[in-house]
Amino acid sequence: MAYIKLIDLVRKFDSGVIELPLMQRDYVWPASKVVNLLDSLYKGWPIGVFYIWKTPNLQARRGTAVRRHIGAKITEPFWGYLLDGQQRLTSLSLALDDKGADNLATRAFFDVRKCDFVMGTRTRTIEKRIARDDPSLIELFRLIPKSPPSHLEREKVFQDIIDRLIHQGFIKAKPDDVAEYRQRLTQVSSMLEATSPCEEFQTGDTDEDLDNAIELFKRLNKGGKPLSRGDAEAATLTHRATAHIVPKMREFVQSNFQQRLGLNFVFATRALITAHRDSSSFSKMPKNWAMGAKDINESWKGAEHGLTEVIGFVRDELGWTTRRWLPSANALIPLAYLLRNRGGGFAAGELIDARRYLCITGVRGLFRSSVETTINSYINPIRKAESKAQRRMSLIVKRIPKDRRRTIKAEDILRERGMYSPLMQVYLAYLVSKDARTWFEESPLLEVAKRAINDPLAVHHIFPKNLLREHDVEAERINCMANYAILSQGDNAQIGDTDPKTVYDDLKGKAKDYADEQLFFILTETRDWIESYDAFLQKRASALAERLNAFLKLG
Repeated sequence: MAYIKLIDLVRKFDSGVIELPLMQRDYVWPASKVVNLLDSLYKGWPIGVFYIWKTPNLQARRGTAVRRHIGAKITEPFWGYLLDGQQRLTSLSLALDDKGADNLATRAFFDVRKCDFVMGTRTRTIEKRIARDDPSLIELFRLIPKSPPSHLEREKVFQDIIDRLIHQGFIKAKPDDVAEYRQRLTQVSSMLEATSPCEEFQTGDTDEDLDNAIELFKRLNKGGKPLSRGDAEAATLTHRATAHIVPKMREFVQSNFQQRLGLNFVFATRALITAHRDSSSFSKMPKNWAMGAKDINESWKGAEHGLTEVIGFVRDELGWTTRRWLPSANALIPLAYLLRNRGGGFAAGELIDARRYLCITGVRGLFRSSVETTINSYINPIRKAESKAQRRMSLIVKRIPKDRRRTIKAEDILRERGMYSPLMQVYLAYLVSKDARTWFEESPLLEVAKRAINDPLAVHHIFPKNLLREHDVEAERINCMANYAILSQGDNAQIGDTDPKTVYDDLKGKAKDYADEQLFFILTETRDWIESYDAFLQKRASALAERLNAFLKLG
């Protein structure tokens, strides 16, 4: 076992001396894990072993999340492939990045007053401190530059920081204060000088050696989110016989539409396995499941085609364009299986059934557990039906248990608190089917949902929270689906805390009609709706339940 400075490991990783093998997952660590990693280093705690796979010939590799300088000359010999430690090394590399237009979320800062580490977009407060150039919030790359600094360069950085802290009144120019803060800066700047153990895993270049490397990768994975069965099977795809389709699969899930919906490589692997084996089960799979008589290339081509058709359907027909509006990703797989060999997507008579299936399974949470069994229960009737059978989509709907096709009641609406719950997701699909529009912009909600921003749609409190709090209304009655409308972010901001009756009365022409598509003409009644807030909730919950039941053909 070798010991190497962490900063040298980062530099080797950045330069390409250490590469990621194709089997590695995406970079998945959240900001909280990165902060904990930095805090451990600051305190001098160990952060685990790094495992390097050494093999005589070049192996298929995958790209990294770090920025590498294209064309930069690599002066060191290639060391090997990182089997375990990707999340840690990637986190450190990104945390030490200098200023970039799009790297604030992954760039780290040291709060020299609190001796804490923070990420650039962790909280709104941090963002504001960065925007006003708070001298006590120090970019980590200034203290730990990726290129080795000279002693004079490091001292100059320290002095500049101390001078700004004194100038803006954060510390006094007393020797004890200056010494204390200099010691903190020194501790940070040297924390990646600590050594960490690196274990080398030597193999030859046979298929068996590659299998062993994949198996070790599946067993290791310390210090991060444990491998799921899906992660493990996704790693198995990197065997030589199937490695050529992995870049195609990764390219598919990295496209804008798929990323916004939160669809990842494991999801694509499940869709491929389902198309290839006519079963979604990961358990008890043969070791070389992808290398049978059936062509894995054709299976991925079918899975990709089916997924593309289904993703287009949920975006264009239901308005589900981001992960928070998608009830279940796994519910898409039976539909992708159905469409894998079709040229034109759903038949005209299948659109309503496809919508019903996705909405009902979402509301009833049918994919929350036993995912493999649930997917198989919906693909089995498709598999058994003749390929030319008409309306095979109806066979999927019939597999929904009858007790789960029960009506939505007003009480369900009144009990729902979640702003992005399955019921709200179905409500959005209902509004899209009615070509509902925003009230001030007068834009179709579907058009708003497709805008290229993170959260184009807003869940709007019809009766504003602050207004209801002033009238001593309890939180559970404020945050209630019967008090929610779906608008654009712009409309939501424009309305703010204005009384809904005032908003409604000020709307003119078509805008009032667009509001009534969600308010169901309730506010046309002349009564004090603040005093009658419970009556408003009851009337709107009943109207919502009635319309959603008609939309889904329930009851």
